[in-house]
Amino acid sequence: MWIFKKEKKSIEHIVQHLLLVDRCVEESMATLAAWMEGDAAGMEAHCEQASRTESEADETLYQLRELLFSGAYLPTIRGNLYRLLEQTDQIANAAEHFANLLSREHPHIPESLHHSLHLLAGTTRDTVSAQRSAMEMYFDPKGELDPIRELTHLVREREHHVDEIEEEFTRTLFASKLALAEKLHLKQLLRALVQITDVTEDAADALDVVAIRSVV
Repeated sequence: MWIFKKEKKSIEHIVQHLLLVDRCVEESMATLAAWMEGDAAGMEAHCEQASRTESEADETLYQLRELLFSGAYLPTIRGNLYRLLEQTDQIANAAEHFANLLSREHPHIPESLHHSLHLLAGTTRDTVSAQRSAMEMYFDPKGELDPIRELTHLVREREHHVDEIEEEFTRTLFASKLALAEKLHLKQLLRALVQITDVTEDAADALDVVAIRSVV
């Protein structure tokens, strides 16, 4: 497939944006891991890196928007494509928000809840990774649609698994002897963490829409 110069430049920016989004999620999950390990300095360092990476992702998205305004891609797909990229950027926004909550509020996390949070962090990474692979495959000139659909389906499966872990975590949390204020605080933190996979699923839906429009 022959790619016009603007489209080729756009793909370079898209690949970079996906990398930055992925890194932001990694730094956010590292923020959580450091806090649970009692490493306050490490937590702050990872949180700062998550914020820097999110800002870089925003700047890359702005450059992509300018390329689309300049005429990259056909008008029939341009709007859906930008919505996809904007939705992908929301993943980094959610990851930064979670890291900032940890940094600002220093929640008390009982050791009995660490296992569930580690599971959630790992599944979050895997969900974002599957979406990144699907996006990279879509923008690969040799990419095929069937593997993309399989990956977006995998994103939804993993997001559902996160919902199951969240439900079990919530049961365990509210059955514990923690004070109600601590329970509500941890529930707020949990919701912020789960939001990362929620918006990743939204990005998978947006990718399916763009992929459908590519079918001839």
